[in-house]
Amino acid sequence: MTILVATPHYLARFGAPESPQELNRFRSVVFIERGFRTAWSFGSGRDAKRVVPTGVFRTSDIEQMRMGVLETSGYCPGASMAFAAELREGTVIRLLTAFERTVQSLPYGLQPSPVTKVRILSGTLRRLSRSVPSSTRDPANLCAGMQGHLGQ
Repeated sequence: MTILVATPHYLARFGAPESPQELNRFRSVVFIERGFRTAWSFGSGRDAKRVVPTGVFRTSDIEQMRMGVLETSGYCPGASMAFAAELREGTVIRLLTAFERTVQSLPYGLQPSPVTKVRILSGTLRRLSRSVPSSTRDPANLCAGMQGHLGQ
């Protein structure tokens, strides 16, 4: 799912948009694809609204977008998976949640990169392996131990 996020510090300083029409009044972290700003689309058909983001922080890398948001450079859209840890910790807050279901798919570049996906997967596997008894940490038994630990 694609969501819009910003830090509590950014929201306290600049406020939050209440509709997609207000987005350009606020700073954003802008995704650049093939040298152009990528428009965000909300809704479909006659009610569709396209927003071309403004902002001085521009990048073509999802990890840099994440860091831009965390450094309070603005808000940005992104895959919920890319901000999963920050959402759990309250480091970022979702914006315009009433419009989330109608946000159209974002370009591939705004999806988590393979590096981000591997980072999330390796962190999950590390946490799981720590919770598996040491007797099952033998590589031959690791998968069986994790399945037993997960109740599968």
